[in-house]
Amino acid sequence: MKNKANLRYAQTLEDAINHEKEGYEPVECSFGKHSAVGKLILDHHGPYSKHDAVSLKAARFALKGVKLKNFVVTGDADCDQCYAIAALSAQIPVKLEQAEAVAEIDTDPVGRDKTSERYIQILMFEQKTNLNHCLESSYKSLDELIRIYNGDYDSKEVRQAINNEKERKLSAKKDIKFCEQRKIALAVAPNKAFNEWYEIAPVIVHYNPDKKLITFMLNTKKSESFGGKTGFDLLGKEGFAPIYEKLDGILHKKGCGGREMIGGSPRNVEMSYDEALKAYNFIRLIIG
Repeated sequence: MKNKANLRYAQTLEDAINHEKEGYEPVECSFGKHSAVGKLILDHHGPYSKHDAVSLKAARFALKGVKLKNFVVTGDADCDQCYAIAALSAQIPVKLEQAEAVAEIDTDPVGRDKTSERYIQILMFEQKTNLNHCLESSYKSLDELIRIYNGDYDSKEVRQAINNEKERKLSAKKDIKFCEQRKIALAVAPNKAFNEWYEIAPVIVHYNPDKKLITFMLNTKKSESFGGKTGFDLLGKEGFAPIYEKLDGILHKKGCGGREMIGGSPRNVEMSYDEALKAYNFIRLIIG
């Protein structure tokens, strides 16, 4: 199936704004405290962190007959971003239940079984698309999502995805390199493992050595393992929000940002393991 969407990749906020002026709808174009948005406001980071995930927003628009073909993106071409683009460019059958499932995994993945029927398509997509940040990867990820959400797969592919997930779970806890009093941990791995890492600590700093980026995550659910505390109990009701700007200073690189419960290092900027360790130790001292 030939892709009907035209994509542009923004390296900076200014790039995204310029492409928006040229008629390209920004999708998750957030850079630190700022975001480039178009008429549909397809973002849920920074100033838009209270908004729904873009997959769910886009599905609602698509079901009302809204169609677009030009988009500007940045960062990870994740399932949330790609579903939004595929839905608005009329390349998949839009189902609100599927969009809700994508949104759940994107914004609240803790405790959700990706091998279940509700999330299996997301799992297959994620296993096929752990790619670098660039325009080519964005197109490849979008093509993969369009294939999966048009049902172009068989039971063998489903079984393989489930087996891969079982193997990943078994090794996930080995990714933890440091942990402070079961409050905060540093994980190093090419993939995220929310559920497994949150069994170790409710606040996680994750370094991806393949993509050279840092992700900050906190568990929003109470756990008896941590005295019934959540990540918000340790960092405050605003979570990471007030910390991002301080991390810019610690890392000497502007653009850390995201949502209260999950965020990351600056877009399209390579980070080192030592910088991840520095961020971990800074947040560790904040928690005390």
